Amino acid sequence: MERDYRKEKMELDKKLEDIQDIQVVLHMLQEATDLIDRAKKRLMYNRKAKDLDIDHLIRNAHESLVECVDRIKNPDEP
Repeated sequence: MERDYRKEKMELDKKLEDIQDIQVVLHMLQEATDLIDRAKKRLMYNRKAKDLDIDHLIRNAHESLVECVDRIKNPDEP
């Protein structure tokens, strides 16, 4: 009986660690997304022809990060 309890506790502790790791990654991705949003806003105010390529790269990176965050938050959705 006590062995079952220990085994179950170890499994739950492992799951908790996994969840905490995912939370850290989510936080990092959210920070990166926020930084990209700020960069996009700056580019919108300082628009020059050469900035268009940078803007395109930032948009693509932002879309990828948003998709990544959404997939982590909602793993069951396609």
